[in-house]
Amino acid sequence: MYLNKLNNEQKELFLDLSIHAAMSNDIFTDEEKVTVRQYCAEMNIPERYEAKLSIDEVIEKLSTISTKQEMRIVFMEITALVLSDNIFDEQEQAFVKKVAAAAQVTDEEKDRIVDTVQELYVVYGNIARFINS
Repeated sequence: MYLNKLNNEQKELFLDLSIHAAMSNDIFTDEEKVTVRQYCAEMNIPERYEAKLSIDEVIEKLSTISTKQEMRIVFMEITALVLSDNIFDEQEQAFVKKVAAAAQVTDEEKDRIVDTVQELYVVYGNIARFINS
């Protein structure tokens, strides 16, 4: 939703981060692949499903070249990605916490965004059920 605010370098780094996020629990689900595909379309960059850089390199570079607002966009979108398959296991929670720390997001803010994104997915599900009924 907000990824178009990122510059080209940030978009490529975000895609790497998305791939790492999707693989954080060693399962790249179909839902996560759909989300990554949607991210690529939104950012107008080619799709790929293998990261070019390590997670630490990505976070370091993103943190260095991004504003607080841009890092919050990255955090929110990564949170949406890991929640897209309705699984939020320990590995994904640790990944989100790592990105939150890089984005200078407090634990309270992190928890609020996780709850908000989960509520958003419920709303989307309700709309889809209505349309398809």
